[in-house]
Amino acid sequence: MRNKSLLALLLLFSLAAHLHAQDAFIDSLKTALENAEDDRQKVTTLVSLSQNSFEPSEALDYAKEAVKLSEGDQELSLSWNQVAWSHKNLYQFDSAILAAGTAYGHAKQTGDAMTVSDVFNTYGSIHNNQSNFDSALYYHKKSLAQRQKTDDAEAQAISMNNISIVLERLGRYDSASFYIDQSIAIYEALGLTRRMADTYLNKGNLYTNAGKLDKAYESFQNALKTYEELGLDIMMTYALINMGTVALA
Repeated sequence: MRNKSLLALLLLFSLAAHLHAQDAFIDSLKTALENAEDDRQKVTTLVSLSQNSFEPSEALDYAKEAVKLSEGDQELSLSWNQVAWSHKNLYQFDSAILAAGTAYGHAKQTGDAMTVSDVFNTYGSIHNNQSNFDSALYYHKKSLAQRQKTDDAEAQAISMNNISIVLERLGRYDSASFYIDQSIAIYEALGLTRRMADTYLNKGNLYTNAGKLDKAYESFQNALKTYEELGLDIMMTYALINMGTVALA
């Protein structure tokens, strides 16, 4: 019991430090918004504020403001997609679907595969949150297919990670492991060490849910080692907490 209490305290300290760092980032975005030279910069900053806001209702307000300032299908797709994402986080799924549909209409007009893939990714996340896992898998695979038309390997890896999460929810652990291993391999090849470490955490959660605790511990340990190389004390603590939880299971 003492060990579990200590792990809980470590998690609280880690969370407090993360929130402090996030507050500073939000403040920097607000400053950037005040100093934006044109509406295009404002739209980009408002979308970023929406993506990083702690308050879901505030995030939705930022996204709606971005829509008002957007011009052209590219910006409108970006902004409406963020409106959809914000509604999703508020569990307003009907509104999320409608906003995603508007985003998709603008995305198709751009003819840009990445823009279309982002909307498919949002559809996938909406369905995942509603536990419509077959539909979530369908849209995340469509997102990956669009991203594979581009040379953006990082975006492809993100889609693979999303697919693995849905497959895990479906209990298809071997297939989930296949996609997550591909994702890690891409991040490693690209030198995206932070994303690789975060995906090791996801892999640890996957193995934990699959009841493969030895492999889960190994994945969390890989995450810890990578975070240590990056000097990310907060994430090291999080990895250690996961290792402790598995060890005590």
